[in-house]
Amino acid sequence: MRKVLHVFTKLDQGGIEHVIINLMRNMDPNKVEFHFAILSGKKGVLDDYITQLGGKIHYFTNGDNSFCNVRSNLSRIIQEYGPFCAIHSHVYFFSGFILKVAKRNGIPVRIAHAHDTYKGEKQSLVRKIYEEVMRHEINRYATYKFGVSTEACQHVFGKIDDHTFIVNNGINLEQYKFDEDLRVTKRRELNISDKDKVLINIGRFEDQKDHQYLVEVFDKLVNDDPTYYLILVGSGSLKSQIQLYVHEKGIDNRVLFLENRSDVNELLMAADIFVMPSKYEGLPVVMIEAQATGIPCVVSDRITNEAFILPNVEVLSKAKKSLWIQTIKNTPLQRYTTPDKLLSDAGFNIKKIAQFVQKKYYA
Repeated sequence: MRKVLHVFTKLDQGGIEHVIINLMRNMDPNKVEFHFAILSGKKGVLDDYITQLGGKIHYFTNGDNSFCNVRSNLSRIIQEYGPFCAIHSHVYFFSGFILKVAKRNGIPVRIAHAHDTYKGEKQSLVRKIYEEVMRHEINRYATYKFGVSTEACQHVFGKIDDHTFIVNNGINLEQYKFDEDLRVTKRRELNISDKDKVLINIGRFEDQKDHQYLVEVFDKLVNDDPTYYLILVGSGSLKSQIQLYVHEKGIDNRVLFLENRSDVNELLMAADIFVMPSKYEGLPVVMIEAQATGIPCVVSDRITNEAFILPNVEVLSKAKKSLWIQTIKNTPLQRYTTPDKLLSDAGFNIKKIAQFVQKKYYA
């Protein structure tokens, strides 16, 4: 049994967390034991579930993100719960410091994982210096550099070399295979009629996801055609603000707000079009999940091209909302019938990805 330490700020309902959960489910539990170091010192919504899967969670004593505090807490966890064969850091540029501490504590395999191309941070001089220093530290201390896309690797690591690997956000493709019976059952459960045309967006209610833009598009769309319905799935700091905005638009009866769900695959089967107007993305897991059900997708051109696998994905600029409205209206409500083969060939089969990552842990 080998122990691997994953580093997160907090285990919430984000795509990154679900990537690691998918890895946990598809690695041999007799060979790899997953441990988590939580920088914030706070419990997240996924902690109990990860514990049920066999994960061991270790919290920092406080959320002070000073270098001194991070060094002492991370060293404590490594010494108390190790030895670890590998550390796998998911904290953006700060992975540079994490891997430096791991090296000094004798962890042989050190992985920095780039999940995003941009997080909305202001590019002040101080920020630029910080990123450059951390980028240097990542390249100095990382045994391997993983990224969800070429763009994400270039953004965080600055260069791509022989130690850099594209590790796709894989999923269990069989779980997302379209099932007409599940579609009918889920629509009845949500009180959505067979005649309704359902749009769905799954993501945190944060500025990055731009729910306000989506509501503005939907408002005009549903006023032209009242058979449209919008499902918004997720939680986040802006959720109440978006709910108020929907109320002010007077479209409450056509918008369904759901919390984080464990039945995302069934919700995607119940819907007709997946929509994602994000301001920026690395390679969103939900984009792959949506395509795995074969659903047509209408998405922002700020999402990396490597996420677009099926031919029924429409990629749009956000300069004109009228373009989004017309594209949605013109999108045939037909599913791509064999998405699993294309997605597997493109490298999104979680079973194959888990085998690759496990080998790197053992290297």
